[in-house]
This record gives sequence, structure tokens and C-alpha cells, in this order.
Amino acid sequence: MNPKSIGDEESLSSRLQPSSYPAAQGESIEGMNLIDVWAAVHFYRWMVVSIFIATIGVCTAIAVFSTPIYRAEVLLAPTKSSTGGGMGQLARQFGGIASLAGGLASGNDTDQKNEAMALLESRSFLVAFIKDEKLMPVLYPDTWGTAQGQAVDSDWPRYWDAYRLFSEQILDLREDKDTGFLKLGIEWRDSGLAAQWANALVARLNTLMRERAIDESERGIKYLTQELERTTAIDVKQDINQVIETTISQKALAHARQDYAFKVIDPAAVSEPDNFVRPRRLLLIVGGIVMGAIFAVMLALVRFVAAGRHKRVAER
Repeated sequence: MNPKSIGDEESLSSRLQPSSYPAAQGESIEGMNLIDVWAAVHFYRWMVVSIFIATIGVCTAIAVFSTPIYRAEVLLAPTKSSTGGGMGQLARQFGGIASLAGGLASGNDTDQKNEAMALLESRSFLVAFIKDEKLMPVLYPDTWGTAQGQAVDSDWPRYWDAYRLFSEQILDLREDKDTGFLKLGIEWRDSGLAAQWANALVARLNTLMRERAIDESERGIKYLTQELERTTAIDVKQDINQVIETTISQKALAHARQDYAFKVIDPAAVSEPDNFVRPRRLLLIVGGIVMGAIFAVMLALVRFVAAGRHKRVAER
């Protein structure tokens, strides 16, 4: 065999050893310049183009074929009691007597708003809404038997799961700190149901708050009437009578006021078919372009460095 041929074979064998690869020797893409980047992209141009097109295709498919999610909003203003200042004055004047009259005679507008907001997001309120509106087959169409009205799997979904889904992913309550207005939003794949649920939640909340206040006031009036019969002090009788009269007026107002806790400024309306909030198609497509370009170039650079081709470019 030719000695020169033997030498060539040994040289080729040494170049093929793993230790001779720059990646095995701790090579990295640090310190590379634009010429190296361009060389890497040009050398692996078909791989770069393939990854770029594939990423854009996946993101475009997600943007086009994902189920649209619509948002329905109700603009609300906290109601103010027409005699709220008078009730506060009575509470300061008569001490604990006014508070005995119940919900209408005690507290203030801020307390009522905070109570209503807490009630709206509470488990008991939302679970009752889900049950009364029969939403389980709608929320879980694949796992809840619509004909029997029972879950296919007895362990899931439960009403607790429905509450978490509704409160975390469907219901959205926001307060404008400057104006005090609130926006109750419902996000769902059916724009008609989203608007229906949003309006129904507000109506249900106002009804429940009104009924609670009336019930508390009736119990307070009943108690104060009993105290009025027991006491003999003339001044105390006068105080109790004044509180009872004011509470009766407030109870009558509550009966007549439909928007007890929140006044509806702008009810929820059904969105147009193309007016959805998710997916954000343009953002997904642009993101796919950017991510596809970055990922494709980075992979080309890694392979370029691993093969040691950046050194050959630098030697030229």
C-alpha cells in the first residue's frame, strides 16, 4: 500500500474522532459575527426555510381553526341610597338602635357595593346560578349527559369544578377606581349565551341583594316593635319610632327598585360573528413569523458551530 495513502487514511480517521469536533471541545456560538450568521443560514437554508414555513403554518392553523371566544360586558354603577345620609345621621344620633333595623338602616353605599361584589364571585352564588340555569351540559358537553342531566363520570365534573371554571375562565369583574363603575364580563364561545349569562347574573344579584335587605329590615322592624312595647321611656320610644319609620320607607323603596345593588348603565349585547376576543389571529401569525425565524436561525447556528464550519469561514 502507498505510504501516502496510509497517511491520508490516518488523517481522515483523526478528523472523524468525536474529540475533534468543536462542540465536544466546548465550542459555542459566542463571539460569532454577522458573516458567520449569514454563512450558517445560507448553508442550512433549506432547513431554515422549512422550519420557518412550518412554524408559520402551525400558528396560522391555530389562529384560523381555534374556537372563537366572545366577550359580553355589562356596565354597572353602584346605586346610592336616597336616604343614606339620613340613616347615617340616625345611626350617630341613636347609637345601636338604628343598626337593629337591619340591612336597610345600617351600613353605607360602599359597604353595599363591596358586599355585592363579594357575593357575585362567591361559590354559593355561582353554583346556584349554574344549577338554576342548567349550565353543566353547556360547560361540559362531552362529559355531561344532556338527556339524563347527570355526569357520565360520577367523580367529574362536579359543581365545584364548574364553579372554578366559571369564576376563573368565564366571569371577569373589573372596577374603575376613578369613576367607581364596574364592568361585568362573560367570555364564552357562544356570543348569545355570553350576553344572556351576563345580564342574568346582574338581575339575579340585584334580586338577591334586595330580598336580603328586605328580610333583614322586616326582622329588625319586628324586633324594634317588640322593644317599643317593652320600654316605658318616652325619649327611647320616640327614637325607636323614628328608626322604624325610616326603615319602612327604605323597605318600600327596595320593593320598587329593580336595580337594587347595581344600576345597569349598558346591558350586555350579542357580539358580531367576527368580533371575538380570542384567538388574536394577527398576533398569532406575527408571533409565528418571529418565533419561526428565531428558532430556525438558532438551530442553523448550533449545527454550524457543531460542524466547525464557522472556523473555516474565519480562516478565509
